[in-house]
Amino acid sequence: MVLSDRTIKSEIAAGRIVIDPYDEAMVQPSSIDVRVDSKFRIFHSARHPYIDVRQPMDDLTELV
Repeated sequence: MVLSDRTIKSEIAAGRIVIDPYDEAMVQPSSIDVRVDSKFRIFHSARHPYIDVRQPMDDLTELV
């Protein structure tokens, strides 16, 4: 689903979309510009055949 900038702003105001930190200038006609940190998480999906949210999977991601 593609949302318009008005809908994006409305959903943010209603709390259904959360962006932190948020700056209204980040909202474009049908997207949101985001900033990335110097740290990333890499998923190691080959280690597990599926993701079970009920089980701890500490080796699923790696901080780089």
